[in-house]
Amino acid sequence: MFCANEDCPQTSTKLFLCSRCKDIRYCSKNCQLACLGWHKKICIDPNKTVFNLMKSVFADDFEVMNEELKASYGFEKCKTPFETQKLFGLYAGLIKFLDCDLKELDQAFQENKLPEFIVSTFFYKAGGPKTCGGYFKWYIQNIDICRR
Repeated sequence: MFCANEDCPQTSTKLFLCSRCKDIRYCSKNCQLACLGWHKKICIDPNKTVFNLMKSVFADDFEVMNEELKASYGFEKCKTPFETQKLFGLYAGLIKFLDCDLKELDQAFQENKLPEFIVSTFFYKAGGPKTCGGYFKWYIQNIDICRR
């Protein structure tokens, strides 16, 4: 196991877990503070469905999603594997490439504003439809897939 701080020169055998997500490990308080900027955006309670979405995205594996996740984030509405892949790619873009704050994504889900959040995040962080990739263009044509 390694410290989450990529700049940490130490190889410590005693690592401390993040108290909230219990997923990231640090060798010291200084290393935890050094990672705060990026970790704060993905640090979320592991009991939340969005945590499982993040884990699936970073594992690049939509096969491991549980039924609650599929129902919550629109996957059960996908009629074909192609649609499932497009929706998964959309979430991968949000989480991995657009650096979406998971707490904001979860809040949008809880408030039933997921489609609006996805569109505004892509417009704000990716620069609008001309610079967004195929996943977003597909999503705009199928926006109700994430509506509850």
